[in-house]
Amino acid sequence: MCMQTYFLSLLVMGVILYFLIVRPQQQKQKQHVEMVSNLEVGNRIITIGGISGVVKEIISENRIKVEIADGVIIELLKNAVAFKDEGYEEDHFDLDEETIEALETKEATEKKEEIEEK
Repeated sequence: MCMQTYFLSLLVMGVILYFLIVRPQQQKQKQHVEMVSNLEVGNRIITIGGISGVVKEIISENRIKVEIADGVIIELLKNAVAFKDEGYEEDHFDLDEETIEALETKEATEKKEEIEEK
Protein backbone atom coordinates (compact mmCIF):
# COMPACT_ATOMS: atom_id res chain seq x y z
CA MET A 1 0.00 0.00 0.00
CA CYS A 2 2.78 2.43 0.87
CA MET A 3 4.55 1.71 -2.42
CA GLN A 4 1.39 2.53 -4.40
CA THR A 5 1.05 5.87 -2.60
CA TYR A 6 4.67 6.67 -3.37
CA PHE A 7 4.24 5.95 -7.10
CA LEU A 8 0.96 7.83 -7.22
CA SER A 9 2.50 10.93 -5.62
CA LEU A 10 5.49 10.66 -7.95
CA LEU A 11 3.14 10.46 -10.95
CA VAL A 12 1.16 13.50 -9.76
CA MET A 13 4.39 15.51 -9.30
CA GLY A 14 5.50 14.49 -12.80
CA VAL A 15 2.22 15.69 -14.32
CA ILE A 16 2.43 18.98 -12.42
CA LEU A 17 6.03 19.46 -13.55
CA TYR A 18 5.01 18.82 -17.16
CA PHE A 19 2.24 21.42 -17.12
CA LEU A 20 4.25 24.05 -15.22
CA ILE A 21 7.57 23.78 -17.02
CA VAL A 22 7.71 21.55 -20.08
CA ARG A 23 4.48 22.52 -21.84
CA PRO A 24 4.97 26.33 -21.62
CA GLN A 25 8.53 25.92 -22.91
CA GLN A 26 7.29 23.88 -25.87
CA GLN A 27 4.68 26.54 -26.69
CA LYS A 28 7.29 29.29 -26.49
CA GLN A 29 9.63 27.35 -28.78
CA LYS A 30 6.80 26.76 -31.26
CA GLN A 31 6.02 30.51 -31.33
CA HIS A 32 9.71 31.30 -31.92
CA VAL A 33 9.96 28.84 -34.81
CA GLU A 34 6.83 30.37 -36.36
CA MET A 35 8.17 33.92 -35.93
CA VAL A 36 11.52 32.99 -37.49
CA SER A 37 9.89 31.24 -40.44
CA ASN A 38 7.72 34.33 -41.10
CA LEU A 39 10.61 36.82 -41.24
CA GLU A 40 10.43 39.13 -44.24
CA VAL A 41 12.67 41.73 -45.82
CA GLY A 42 12.19 45.01 -43.95
CA ASN A 43 11.40 43.45 -40.56
CA ARG A 44 13.23 45.08 -37.66
CA ILE A 45 14.75 42.40 -35.41
CA ILE A 46 16.74 41.98 -32.21
CA THR A 47 19.26 39.13 -32.03
CA ILE A 48 19.96 36.94 -29.02
CA GLY A 49 23.16 38.97 -28.60
CA GLY A 50 21.21 42.23 -28.40
CA ILE A 51 22.10 43.54 -31.85
CA SER A 52 19.23 45.27 -33.62
CA GLY A 53 18.89 45.64 -37.34
CA VAL A 54 16.68 45.41 -40.40
CA VAL A 55 16.35 42.25 -42.51
CA LYS A 56 17.74 43.12 -45.95
CA GLU A 57 17.80 39.72 -47.64
CA ILE A 58 16.66 36.17 -46.96
CA ILE A 59 19.52 34.02 -48.21
CA SER A 60 18.15 30.56 -47.49
CA GLU A 61 15.80 28.69 -45.21
CA ASN A 62 18.05 29.35 -42.23
CA ARG A 63 20.19 32.40 -43.14
CA ILE A 64 19.43 36.12 -43.47
CA LYS A 65 21.35 39.34 -44.09
CA VAL A 66 20.71 42.13 -41.59
CA GLU A 67 21.73 45.79 -41.82
CA ILE A 68 22.82 46.92 -38.33
CA ALA A 69 24.04 50.39 -39.36
CA ASP A 70 24.21 52.40 -42.58
CA GLY A 71 26.14 50.21 -45.00
CA VAL A 72 26.99 47.54 -42.39
CA ILE A 73 25.36 44.24 -43.32
CA ILE A 74 25.92 41.00 -41.41
CA GLU A 75 24.83 37.46 -42.17
CA LEU A 76 23.00 35.59 -39.40
CA LEU A 77 21.35 32.29 -38.76
CA LYS A 78 17.61 32.78 -38.40
CA ASN A 79 17.81 31.02 -35.03
CA ALA A 80 19.93 33.93 -33.76
CA VAL A 81 16.88 36.20 -33.99
CA ALA A 82 15.36 36.67 -30.54
CA PHE A 83 12.28 38.64 -31.62
CA LYS A 84 10.85 41.16 -34.04
CA ASP A 85 11.01 44.76 -32.87
CA GLU A 86 7.53 45.79 -33.97
CA GLY A 87 7.38 48.93 -31.83
CA TYR A 88 10.20 50.63 -33.70
CA GLU A 89 9.45 53.59 -35.91
CA GLU A 90 12.34 54.37 -38.24
CA ASP A 91 11.20 57.96 -38.92
CA HIS A 92 11.39 58.72 -35.20
CA PHE A 93 15.17 59.20 -35.37
CA ASP A 94 15.32 61.23 -38.57
CA LEU A 95 15.78 64.78 -37.28
CA ASP A 96 16.69 67.70 -39.47
CA GLU A 97 19.76 69.87 -38.82
CA GLU A 98 17.68 72.70 -37.34
CA THR A 99 16.04 70.45 -34.75
CA ILE A 100 19.36 68.89 -33.76
CA GLU A 101 20.93 72.33 -33.35
CA ALA A 102 17.98 73.53 -31.26
CA LEU A 103 18.23 70.49 -28.99
CA GLU A 104 21.99 70.94 -28.55
CA THR A 105 21.53 74.65 -27.75
CA LYS A 106 18.81 73.87 -25.21
CA GLU A 107 20.98 71.21 -23.58
CA ALA A 108 23.96 73.58 -23.40
CA THR A 109 21.79 76.34 -21.90
CA GLU A 110 20.42 73.98 -19.25
CA LYS A 111 23.93 72.83 -18.31
CA LYS A 112 25.13 76.44 -18.08
CA GLU A 113 22.19 77.36 -15.80
CA GLU A 114 22.86 74.31 -13.65
CA ILE A 115 26.52 75.30 -13.21
CA GLU A 116 25.59 78.91 -12.38
CA GLU A 117 23.18 77.73 -9.67
CA LYS A 118 26.01 75.93 -7.89
